[in-house]
Amino acid sequence: MKNTLKWTALLLFISVAGCDKKEKQAKAPNPVLFKNQLKALEQAKHVEGVIQNSAEEQRKTIEDNANSQAQ
Repeated sequence: MKNTLKWTALLLFISVAGCDKKEKQAKAPNPVLFKNQLKALEQAKHVEGVIQNSAEEQRKTIEDNANSQAQ
């Protein structure tokens, strides 16, 4: 019986402590920072495309050289 009372009191305390009326609302992120992050993401995607194209050209060159040496 004593344990049940202790657990009930503990759960009541936790639930009351979690329901603070003065909850702080999260501030919206700074729009300038968000724009900078989007710009960086776009630049990274562009660089990735350039690297992919370069790798594809290099693959084709290697294959062409291998095919011409094989003949």
